[in-house]
Amino acid sequence: MSFTKPLKDPIRGHVSNDQGPTEKEVNKILDNFRAEYVKRYATGDPEQLLQMYHPEAVVIHVGQFAKHQHDAIREVLKKWIKEQPKVEFEEHTIRRFSASNGDYLFSVGVLTLNFPNGKKVKQNYESIYRLHEGRYLLYYDRAEYAV
Repeated sequence: MSFTKPLKDPIRGHVSNDQGPTEKEVNKILDNFRAEYVKRYATGDPEQLLQMYHPEAVVIHVGQFAKHQHDAIREVLKKWIKEQPKVEFEEHTIRRFSASNGDYLFSVGVLTLNFPNGKKVKQNYESIYRLHEGRYLLYYDRAEYAV
């Protein structure tokens, strides 16, 4: 998956019908969302990343923590950026779909974090993106280390 060509506003969704986005549209929206996330992570500015999270977002790392809303998530983002500023993300999606006429997008897969020292960490993930003020924002993000 290439992360090098984010669109001007990749987290704004375009839906071609009233039934919600097609499978192709869901994939495009979420591919662009991931690309924008990677781009913003690389800036080292947690506030830019935080803008991609819904105000009521929940981030769960099984066995480690559960954080709810921007203030708590901001602290996690600061820690991640400080400890791992040059991590690269590699995503393998298993399933993506929409629900509630496109108000929610779902993504399930495996995320590999590639660290500069050669270490690789795989995480199984489930993410829900919620349409908020015309943009898809990360609403629920659950990760569990793959064994």
